[in-house]
Amino acid sequence: MTSPIQLRSPSRRPAPARRSLAAMAAVALSLACSGGDDFPSPSEPVTGSGLVYTLTAVEDKALPVTLVIDQGAFTVVSGKLTLSADSTWIVSNAITASGSAGSATSVTTLRGSYTRTGTALTLNQQSGAAFTGTYSDNAVSLTTASAVVVGARFSYTR
Repeated sequence: MTSPIQLRSPSRRPAPARRSLAAMAAVALSLACSGGDDFPSPSEPVTGSGLVYTLTAVEDKALPVTLVIDQGAFTVVSGKLTLSADSTWIVSNAITASGSAGSATSVTTLRGSYTRTGTALTLNQQSGAAFTGTYSDNAVSLTTASAVVVGARFSYTR
């Protein structure tokens, strides 16, 4: 595991607040970029052409949902799932990372291909299944398989 980014001047140690903010930014950036192919952005979740579903719940709780991971709090603010006719998908979530020095919001975006058999849905990335779940015209429920994201269970509606 890599060490957190530390902002420091060669002549003095960084202030505790600056170290906290640097660590929080490193965590938010690593979560935002894990497995994704887009840079983090403070804007709305990314969508594409196809059926677009809106994230309504994480861990069976309505948005916004705050999860505490290690020593940070991560709030899933909004999200979108796009299922395209060419069997590609986009999952994009706006997440606010909070710590003692403040908060920062970024958008995490993952992409891949999907397979669907009846109501069973598998979202794949190069490394294998990222999410598994169920599909209907108006709702999708996903569980994390190998994707590195904040949360494990996601509910979307159209």
